[in-house]
Amino acid sequence: MPRRRVLCCRRTRPSFRPTARRRLEAGSSAASPRPASSRSSSSPGAKAAKFLLLGASLWSIALVRPLPFAAALIYAIFLHESGHFLAMKRRGLKTSGIWFLPFLGAVAVAKQPFRSHGETYFVAIAGPVFGLLSLAPLFAAPFLQARDVSGGAAAWFGYASAAAFVNLFNLLPIGILDGGRIVRSLSMSLSRRLGFVVVGGGLVLCAALLAGIGSGILGIILLLSIFELLRSRKIDPLPPMTRTAVLGGTALYVLLFVLFASLAIVGAAASKTLLAAPAAADVPWSPARVSGYSRRSPRVAGRCPRIAGPEGTSGGFSPRR
Repeated sequence: MPRRRVLCCRRTRPSFRPTARRRLEAGSSAASPRPASSRSSSSPGAKAAKFLLLGASLWSIALVRPLPFAAALIYAIFLHESGHFLAMKRRGLKTSGIWFLPFLGAVAVAKQPFRSHGETYFVAIAGPVFGLLSLAPLFAAPFLQARDVSGGAAAWFGYASAAAFVNLFNLLPIGILDGGRIVRSLSMSLSRRLGFVVVGGGLVLCAALLAGIGSGILGIILLLSIFELLRSRKIDPLPPMTRTAVLGGTALYVLLFVLFASLAIVGAAASKTLLAAPAAADVPWSPARVSGYSRRSPRVAGRCPRIAGPEGTSGGFSPRR
């Protein structure tokens, strides 16, 4: 009897060693670094390409607008796309970072598709939310500088208005824009047929804007939206959002749309009002070029040396000799 017990113990001992080895191997494999393919977006070549595209985007805006205006717009776009990037990271999605596209804007690229309509909505709405936060410094800057520099304040309000308009444009319910993805996730969660109707309505809206404005950017957005619609019809439907989430998401979308529209109007109105002030004529930041108004105000002209006109009337600025 004792001999059999010893044999039984000897037989059972080796059975524990493979299990321990497997656990050690599993732990070492879990702690091993990620393969190089998942870190390709952070390679020196990718970083250099992103930096060059950022500079090209800044240059493309500076061709038609002053450099401070271009810098403020790039800042607003970067914070907007950072919201998408951080939302993807929050949901555990692999990304390749933020890529600026000259003459078009920027995009946060995900390496894997979204797994549900709720996830699509979460990533899409994060951009406008961060875009709303980016407007706070632009609207606060006019109140932090000297009160007699009304031209600089007008420029800051102009920058804030432009940034708000960019976020408002992204909220339009058109295909690949944030608004298109948001509305599609909400409508698809209620009915697949309703979702395709809403997406089709967004394409009609984009076509109408393209016909009225004739912008090349709208043409590119329309083509990409049609391609995405045709591709999505072959993909299995994603898990829908709950009715409560659809109601809350719709309320947040409408609220952001109204806020951006209001802030764009308020910023433009404040910029125009300050440009009419006496000190807004010769400002180094050139706010007149930002909003399209003349740099010389009638009130400022009255302060300059007067010269006799052809019929005895007083002139404005003295001519250069």
